[in-house]
Amino acid sequence: MDVVFAMGIATIALVAMVSLVAFSRSAFEQSIYKNKASMLAREGLDGANLMGKNDFESLILTAENEYTIRFDPVAGAWRIDACEPNPDICKIDSYTRTIKISSLDAEQKKIIVRVTGQANKFLEFTRIVAKYNTACSNPPCPAP
Repeated sequence: MDVVFAMGIATIALVAMVSLVAFSRSAFEQSIYKNKASMLAREGLDGANLMGKNDFESLILTAENEYTIRFDPVAGAWRIDACEPNPDICKIDSYTRTIKISSLDAEQKKIIVRVTGQANKFLEFTRIVAKYNTACSNPPCPAP
C-alpha cells in the first residue's frame, strides 16, 4: 500500500515537472520572438528617422504597395524598397518588416513599422518624424 502511494505521488510530481519545463520553454521562445521583433521594429524606426534628418522628402511612398526599410551596405545608407516583385526583400530571417508613411502636415510624417513573425503575430511601432531645420531663429532650438 505504501509503495503504491509513493508511486502515485512520484508520478504526480513527475507530470508537474514535465509540464513546468514545457511551459517554461514556450515562454522562453515567446520572449526571444518578442525581443527580436522589437529590435527589428526599433531599427526600422531609427532608420526612417535618420532618413528624415538627411532628406525629409525621401520619406514618401509612391503607391499602395507594401514597403520595407533596410540598410544598404553598398550605399552605406537606409533605403525604402517595395516588397513586390521580390517579397524576399522584406524578410529578415523568419520575420517580415514593413513600413507605412503618412504625412501629418508639411513638417511631420507618421512612420509605422510592422514586424510579422510566427503564426502571423506582429509588433507595430509608431514614431512621428519632424522635418529637421538646420537653422533655428528663436533659441532655444528644439532637439532634432
